[in-house]
Amino acid sequence: MLEQLEAEASERGLLLRLQVGRPLGLWSLRLVVARPASSGSLILLGEMKGWAYPAATGLQLDTMRVMPTAPPGVGALIWAATMAW
Repeated sequence: MLEQLEAEASERGLLLRLQVGRPLGLWSLRLVVARPASSGSLILLGEMKGWAYPAATGLQLDTMRVMPTAPPGVGALIWAATMAW
């Protein structure tokens, strides 16, 4: 499912990436949506940060941020990708 969302983002000229870590036995996550800039760098359009531990109520989403200049649908893309993870 996450791969499908990455492909859909790519079709719209966006880059969707998930970074996952395992500090202290917890899962940490950072999901970003960006757009390539003409300089070759990336322009951040939105992100979600959170962490999880192995329990039914173990998902904690700390921050969801969508930039005012982001195209419509970036927030929904971030939310869908987070839930797919």
